[in-house]
Amino acid sequence: MSYCIKTVGSRPKMPKSDDTPLARCRERYAQLKEELRSLGFVCVGSLQTRYLECGKAACHCHDDPANRHGPYHYWTRKVQGRTVAVLIG
Repeated sequence: MSYCIKTVGSRPKMPKSDDTPLARCRERYAQLKEELRSLGFVCVGSLQTRYLECGKAACHCHDDPANRHGPYHYWTRKVQGRTVAVLIG
């Protein structure tokens, strides 16, 4: 089965090569890369936020996870193959 599409008059307009969604994405990607380059030094690792239980048996933090102490923020990264975590004050 074959289909034939008839056009009357001129050919349908195609979008300009620089106006396609792919071209717009590439342009936006180039802009974001340039913004990242302008940031300068960036630390490697990840940030974590933790809520912890304390060592007191009668403390309210042991009753419910929503009542734990915190938030405590940690910066975690690899140093010479070992994981190192630093508490951010």
